[in-house]
Amino acid sequence: MPSTEQAALAEQAVEVPPVEKYSEETGSAIEALAARVRVKARRGEDGELIIPGKLGHIYQHDLEGRVFGLSLDNPNDNPRLDNTLRARKWKALAAGLELWVEGDFEATLLFDASDLKLARLAVRLTGAKRLRKVAPPTEGQIRARALFAERARTKKAFTGVETPISAVA
Repeated sequence: MPSTEQAALAEQAVEVPPVEKYSEETGSAIEALAARVRVKARRGEDGELIIPGKLGHIYQHDLEGRVFGLSLDNPNDNPRLDNTLRARKWKALAAGLELWVEGDFEATLLFDASDLKLARLAVRLTGAKRLRKVAPPTEGQIRARALFAERARTKKAFTGVETPISAVA
C-alpha cells in the first residue's frame, strides 16, 4: 500500500502521453513527431526512419516512442564545422537535452517526445528543412487564375486543333 506522500505525489504528477506509439495503422512515432514539427521523415542508410538535417538527424531512441535522439555529426569531416557543432551541442545541453554519447566530431543527445519545445529546438539544431504552410488563395488570385484559364481556352478555340509534330517538320 503506498504511503500518503507517494499518493500525494501521484496526484500532483501529470501523465503526459507519448507522441504516438508505433502501430501498423498509424505508422511510427518519428512520423508523428515529423508531422508535429512540420518536417519530412525518411529512411536513413540503415533503413531506420529519421528526420534528416544538414548537421545531423533525429531518430527514435526507444521502442515506445517516448525518447528521441538528436545526432549531431560532421557530414564530411570539415574542420570548420567543429566549432558550429560544439556550439549547437552547448545550446542543446542548456535547453535540457541529455548527453548520451560524445565523440570528437559528433554528439548524441536525448530528449522527451512529449516536449514540443525541445523537438523544435532539435529540428533547428540539425538544420532540417521545415515544410511551409500554404495559405489559401486570395480573391485576387482566384480571379487571375479564372481569367488566365478563360484566355487559354479562347486562344485554343481560335487556333483550332493542335498541329501534329510531323506536319511542323
